[in-house]
Amino acid sequence: MQIYLTNPVHGARHAYSETEAQQNEKNGWVRVPEPTAEEIAALRGYNTSAEPVATDPSLDITDTKIRVSFRKNPHSNRDA
Repeated sequence: MQIYLTNPVHGARHAYSETEAQQNEKNGWVRVPEPTAEEIAALRGYNTSAEPVATDPSLDITDTKIRVSFRKNPHSNRDA
């Protein structure tokens, strides 16, 4: 069971037990209803709309090639 709490200074948190929630309430936290998935995504800064973020065709990165190179670690004892 998770109990969701907010505080105007510290933001949001959750408690895992009734005892923990009661202790938090003594320290200024207030219980709030469980947030929906959309509310959580918005708080985390995710785009929840159906519209794409970048509509400029020059920003399309689907054809971008990524080059990855692996260098030997000079501090490794492997292959010594």
